Amino acid sequence: MPEADTVETTNGWLPSQWIIKADTAEELAALCSFPDDSRSRTGVPIDPATLVKTIDRWNVACLRGVDDERGRADYLVPLDTPTFYAIGSMVPTFVNAHGGPEHDGQQGVLDTAGTPIPRLYAIAECGSMWGPYCNSMGDTCEFPISGASAANDAFSLGPWGNAL
Repeated sequence: MPEADTVETTNGWLPSQWIIKADTAEELAALCSFPDDSRSRTGVPIDPATLVKTIDRWNVACLRGVDDERGRADYLVPLDTPTFYAIGSMVPTFVNAHGGPEHDGQQGVLDTAGTPIPRLYAIAECGSMWGPYCNSMGDTCEFPISGASAANDAFSLGPWGNAL
């Protein structure tokens, strides 16, 4: 049973104050206008029309199979189905770095032959879900999402018993 003040996501339950949900991009933009905070660059509203245009350009790139703006042809997933999500205001903001061991979709660490190492996970900056791309402030969502993914996988496993 989830705790109070949590939101169900595809990767499990996260604290509700972190998650912003909306049925449209315009509504999401309006909900992402946070108060000014001297510790970070918040309080800058997101223009709904600009967000819609950005999502439209992204979706066209996904359909074409290439994102010329960012120079890539992989990891292209359209944003065309509600519900739309954002991560809420977090201060202070995070400094980021990329790296860590290669891992699978559940954040399980892979050995040099590409075989999962049982019960070893890499999350957040040690298991970047962004692959080779550095997403400015995209890392704030990496912590709860990759952690929830790894935790859900770990919780689905039975006990090891005496197999150590």
